[in-house]
Amino acid sequence: MFVLIAGIEKITRIKEKCKKIKIMVEKINNIQLRAARHAVGLGVREIGKLIGVGASTVGNHERVGVSKKAAEAFFVEHSKQLIHFFKEKHNIIFPDYCSIEFQASPEVLENLPKEGGELTRFQLRCARCMLNISQNTLSKYTGIGEKLLAHKELKKNEELLYMIQSNGEVEQLLQKWFFYHGIKFQNKYCVKFKKTLALSINDLLRSEPVNFIKPKKEVMPT
Repeated sequence: MFVLIAGIEKITRIKEKCKKIKIMVEKINNIQLRAARHAVGLGVREIGKLIGVGASTVGNHERVGVSKKAAEAFFVEHSKQLIHFFKEKHNIIFPDYCSIEFQASPEVLENLPKEGGELTRFQLRCARCMLNISQNTLSKYTGIGEKLLAHKELKKNEELLYMIQSNGEVEQLLQKWFFYHGIKFQNKYCVKFKKTLALSINDLLRSEPVNFIKPKKEVMPT
């Protein structure tokens, strides 16, 4: 009897956990939307056409150019359709309110190298666009050549970024730099931003001034 009760309690806990997870991913936010659409090369016009609103409406809500109440209502109304679209068409999911993840195919995962290549194109693109900075700006503040960054972002989302002649130095620098600014790469395909940093990121989306850390030297020339 004790074993049966314990089993039922365990199943109940699992169901409750799944229910919470489902609730967490029923609505995304402006930062996640921006990262997702940039990861697959979509503009606000395409997103607007998908959900039946104008491009300017998408842009305003993504940049938080509206009231908090209006932004909340927008994502409550359209999140379900956006979540379904990115998952079914582009293999992108939102594990929680502060992260975005690319679901690589089993074949890709099986062939991933055991060592090296700790950063993917998906992560670099998402993280950069979350902070609303150009490749030129990222180059300026990390010391990594702009042409090299542009070249790496031309790859497919699932591809690992092997920086030529860097011995992993550039990848580590990018990870540390983004981590310093509140963005963490949990695995090769997940990008997570600190919940407490959401307001700061929203300031960036409004193009407000921000102080980034600068490198001591250029570590990877163009």
